[in-house]
Amino acid sequence: PFVLPDGVITRAQLVETVVRQLYPLAKNDACFKTLSPSDYWLLFSDVSVRESYAPALCYAMKTGMIRGYPDGSFLPD
Repeated sequence: PFVLPDGVITRAQLVETVVRQLYPLAKNDACFKTLSPSDYWLLFSDVSVRESYAPALCYAMKTGMIRGYPDGSFLPD
């Protein structure tokens, strides 16, 4: 995790913050409509689509901003 003066930010929080800045008008569910659930799970086996940051991860994945680890995980914490 990244250490900030007032605490720690996780990888998931970092990605969510960056995506919200780059795509402020994006709808939360719009990215998932372009992916099948199996595509998402293959890339991020350790993140449920129900997580609050999952839509941001979807956008980051689709734009090539992030990739999962070779084992299919993202390790959001």
